[in-house]
Amino acid sequence: GIISFERCYLGLPSLIISFVENQKLLAKYLDKIKVAKYLGEINNVNSEKLRNIVIEYISNPKKLMNMSEKSMNLVDGKGKERICNAIVSKKLNWTN
Repeated sequence: GIISFERCYLGLPSLIISFVENQKLLAKYLDKIKVAKYLGEINNVNSEKLRNIVIEYISNPKKLMNMSEKSMNLVDGKGKERICNAIVSKKLNWTN
């Protein structure tokens, strides 16, 4: 969910394991665009799989850096500003 976008804004390379169904679509998308690595559902991830992927990423700093850079390019952190601008531009009457 939203925490994934917060990690992207910070440029934090991420390994994602889904715990519930509604997490899978975003996790798969982030994996597809290479800003995170989706390992699968919790029931399908074991310690060996997790260990192997951590070793793969730790031993390849360039891969981690690429993931970090792509993450930061995905989210600019200006969503709050855009929302406020949209509200103000509508000139809403807050008294009703």
